[in-house]
Amino acid sequence: MRKSILVIDDDKGLQNLLTDFLAEEGYDIHSAPDGEAALTVLDAFMPNLIILDYMMPKMDVFSFIQELDRRGMRQNVPILMLSANHRAQEQIAAAHVEGYISKPFGITDLLEMIGKLT
Repeated sequence: MRKSILVIDDDKGLQNLLTDFLAEEGYDIHSAPDGEAALTVLDAFMPNLIILDYMMPKMDVFSFIQELDRRGMRQNVPILMLSANHRAQEQIAAAHVEGYISKPFGITDLLEMIGKLT
């Protein structure tokens, strides 16, 4: 059975790149441009991993994670956070995500982290 990943990033270019690359690597991929849209996707699809951009429009990552907690999904789905904001380490740590990769990142690092988390 293929592992599934939900990619949440408002950068359409990066979202498409991740979606295409991870699909080629054998993952079942869904994507959303922000947390609100991602919650709609999660109504119909339960991924094995969420790749989440730190800076999102419409809903910040803490509100998104809090909503996952409220829905009882948080303990079942690990989150890999991506961020270009190198000064946000404390806030990212406070989000209690299972993985973090700084942008820009290498594909090998991304695949290793995904392998660990799935």
